[in-house]
Amino acid sequence: MMEDTKLKKTILKSAKPTKPDGKASGKAKAKAKGKAVEWGKVRMCAQQVCAFDYQLFAGSSFDDKCQTFFDELKTYCDQCSLQLNMTGITRTLLGYSKSSEYPSGNWFKGSDTTSLLYFLQHRIGDTLDSLDNDARPFFVDMCECIGSANCFMRCLYHSALFLTPDEREYLLETGHKAIQCFHKLAARSFNMGYTRWKYMPKFHTLGEILYTLEVERRKNLPSMSPLVYTTQQDEDFVGKVAAMSRAVSIRTVHARTLSRYLIALATRW
Repeated sequence: MMEDTKLKKTILKSAKPTKPDGKASGKAKAKAKGKAVEWGKVRMCAQQVCAFDYQLFAGSSFDDKCQTFFDELKTYCDQCSLQLNMTGITRTLLGYSKSSEYPSGNWFKGSDTTSLLYFLQHRIGDTLDSLDNDARPFFVDMCECIGSANCFMRCLYHSALFLTPDEREYLLETGHKAIQCFHKLAARSFNMGYTRWKYMPKFHTLGEILYTLEVERRKNLPSMSPLVYTTQQDEDFVGKVAAMSRAVSIRTVHARTLSRYLIALATRW
């Protein structure tokens, strides 16, 4: 029992923001809700803005760099047959209206987050050799962070209900690697005075997932995929009904929305 408590404190501490002096920044004030995709958006936006900081994308202004970024992104998605729903990249979409704010992402398609992360891993990875000695370690950590997180999510979404021992080991390895790199990136940005790598409540959720997998591994117990606890299908259902409600008159929104839902249900029954 004491060993489990010590293990949990160690893992959750690794998933908790720390100040550059190594002291914990305090307890989280909110519990994680919804999908883990928000952490992916935070990583993607932080990495993109950092790439703009170091002139990895051509353009004389922020908007010009956004356009260059999107043009390259669209070409990459076409070549790799990746889905892309967004029609452009803007400050508003990045959740970065001014330099004192943390970029956080304001889109809601998980497939876009996946495509953006694959693109950034490829694009920045190809640029590493051309970076100077000061910038290269920063972007190496970025590639390792985003690459480990991509591997973690890819393994998660390709696994069955029960994880194999190899899948569990792989999730533990890549999950811890992503967390460690994120800490290094956040600390470096803090030291440089940049608001880039934002800690979210969902960071704690990742720590809970890794803790559960580690305990089950040590006790030689089977591990279920963490995806069994997600609410993606429920959210998709609510989203579809919400879209129907926006296409009817506000005066008859309740009856008309239910009517449209029943028709849509009947066509698929």
